[in-house]
Amino acid sequence: MATPEEIVRFDDVEPPPGASPWVDGAGPGRDVVVVEPDPAWTEQAARLVDTVGAALGRTAVSVEHVGSTSVPGLAAKPLLDLLLVVPDPDDEDAYVPALESQGFRLVVREPWWQGHRLLRHHDPRTNLHVFHADGAEVARMRMFRDWLRTHPDDRDLYEKVSTYVQSVNPALADRVQFYDGDSEPLPLFERHHVHEQLRKAVDRKVWLPSGGSLIIEHTEALTVIDVNTGKNVGRSSLEETVFRNNLEAAEEIARQLRLRDIGGIIVIDFVDMDERQNRDAVAKTLRDALARDKTRTQVFDISDLGLVEMTRKRIGEGLLESFSSLCEDCDGRGVSLDQDLLVAGGRA
Repeated sequence: MATPEEIVRFDDVEPPPGASPWVDGAGPGRDVVVVEPDPAWTEQAARLVDTVGAALGRTAVSVEHVGSTSVPGLAAKPLLDLLLVVPDPDDEDAYVPALESQGFRLVVREPWWQGHRLLRHHDPRTNLHVFHADGAEVARMRMFRDWLRTHPDDRDLYEKVSTYVQSVNPALADRVQFYDGDSEPLPLFERHHVHEQLRKAVDRKVWLPSGGSLIIEHTEALTVIDVNTGKNVGRSSLEETVFRNNLEAAEEIARQLRLRDIGGIIVIDFVDMDERQNRDAVAKTLRDALARDKTRTQVFDISDLGLVEMTRKRIGEGLLESFSSLCEDCDGRGVSLDQDLLVAGGRA
């Protein structure tokens, strides 16, 4: 039986080197969009459950309807999910031939992931997942279905999130998972260190892997990023140390611009480099890293003073602006004036 810790841990299990989960040239099916709930799903799934149970007899420990289509009233992809638990998924001779005689086809073999096998049926479109009884995924599927059936508010929220993700990036729709806050030992954000990462994302100082750092400052007209070597003392010449530090900074700056959604005019003050080829290499690294950014950017060459001027299209409110408000004491200047001294007006 899976432990609570195993059930709430979602690890992406990679196949062994050189191994493929697909069987006999099978591959991902065509994309399916989320549609309004169809009462026929329950009836279709019930018939298939009976068919699988009758074909396997005692070989089937359990067969049940799971997934989004098993929750009445929930919008979902028109693709039935069935869960088949068998004593040993690796013993395919015990269940695959019988299922193939009923129109199923084995398309996925993943013994490294809780013994998982996947068989497809095309009328109606169905994914039949095969696991052993102790797999954590078996418990997850049942918890997901049972909770959403009995908690309409959470069901509505899950539907909204799934529909949104489907419209923005359909490839990620299947990654939306239900989180049961009542049974979990830690809040979701705490478990995944979201609060910690958010605080780092709005901090003015960003540490680099080798000990250097970035200082990110916002002004009315532009954003300034200062690159420092800090604790990075290097092992060779000063020029080489500075060059390696700037390469790290270029990669991290591109990431921070995306993460913080910084737009407008941006000036980057890299640590001075004497050799022109090093300055060109840092500029190329920055451009290559920014190429992954979907927001349009324009980067100019590094000047002799180590400055890079660039622009990034401002689409909306940045991360810092979303999580902050203007300081009432200093009005955003970052300093508080000595009012007593000002009022004194120079009088002795």
